[in-house]
Amino acid sequence: MNNGAPTTAINLGRVGVNWHIAGVGDFLGNRQADLVWENGVTGDRTIWLMNNGTPTSAINLGRVGTNWHIAGTGDFMGTGQASLVWENSLNGKRLIWVFQNGQPTSTIDLPTVSTEWNIEDH
Repeated sequence: MNNGAPTTAINLGRVGVNWHIAGVGDFLGNRQADLVWENGVTGDRTIWLMNNGTPTSAINLGRVGTNWHIAGTGDFMGTGQASLVWENSLNGKRLIWVFQNGQPTSTIDLPTVSTEWNIEDH
């Protein structure tokens, strides 16, 4: 983008229809936006590490129950590295996976909130 107008496009290839981008964040602290993918059917999650708009490698986050979904990303620890915010659609639990150098290192439990409420990542 340049002044709000697209200047070029990057083709990421085809991804199965059950996958969607659940977030964008810098998980290595290298000033490159990485893509967080979520499969709503299988519960698989992965992060594509990007370099100048091109995927260079992936971090497999494994399979997490489909009642959990990634609600957003953010640098909650002030380290320059993104973390993941998770939300449970069945019981209202929320938590943060804290990342360091592309790997989850700890979790932060957030208060349980009614399932009528959702976290919005903008």
